[in-house]
Amino acid sequence: MAAKGHKFREIGVRFALVALLATALLVVGSASTRAGFLADDFTAVTHGAVSLTKSVYGSLSFHADVEYAVYAPGTAPAFFSDPSGGQHYIYAYELSNTSDLDVKIQLFTLGLDSAVSVANIADSSNVAYAYAVPGDTDALGPKTGGAYFSTPAKPTSAVWDFNDAAHRIPQFGHSMILTYTSPNPPGENGLGWKSATLQGGAPLSAIKSNSPAEYLPVPVIPEPTTLGMLVVSALSASFVALFRCHRRPLNHQVH
Repeated sequence: MAAKGHKFREIGVRFALVALLATALLVVGSASTRAGFLADDFTAVTHGAVSLTKSVYGSLSFHADVEYAVYAPGTAPAFFSDPSGGQHYIYAYELSNTSDLDVKIQLFTLGLDSAVSVANIADSSNVAYAYAVPGDTDALGPKTGGAYFSTPAKPTSAVWDFNDAAHRIPQFGHSMILTYTSPNPPGENGLGWKSATLQGGAPLSAIKSNSPAEYLPVPVIPEPTTLGMLVVSALSASFVALFRCHRRPLNHQVH
């Protein structure tokens, strides 16, 4: 009897371990359906992610991941709207708050080259051009009036303001996909890319890109020798976009 009882206990332990593993895989799998959309979108001209970190209390840090993708004119995902009518590149970014501390992201600022034309960060009602991946109900967008260029004539930065109770991005939370457009392409191999800054709540200070490896793609004025290559790249991106799994366009702007 003792041997039989031991055998039943062993079977019970194995069953519990299998159930625990299955639950963990389910959680990881469900998280991966959202994370990485921009970073892994190979239809984009360029795509990827950077991690920004600032140590705060001992081993605890305020940090966030910023995914990015840049789409050639007319090749953006179907659930985006394109306020440029397919004439501009669309620059897209998504923030994920991966901090060790319970701190909320309140402001995202991205440097720009003032000599380059940018547009369409918000519509005529001051609502951000920001989108949620279909099925993602947790993404947060900036508050109304919270997406703007620093100086409309010659912007030196793009700003997305999340600083009110309904829009601050909490620990383990993420933003909607934040966009603007430009007739200019991004620099190749990181050339001309700019630093980013994320502001957290007091008493924490901002975190920002500390090296070119942490910079994000922004529009640049291409050198004459690269114009031909950019045309070929744009045509290639358009060809790849024909094979995208088209969905019915959805309007996911923040209100």
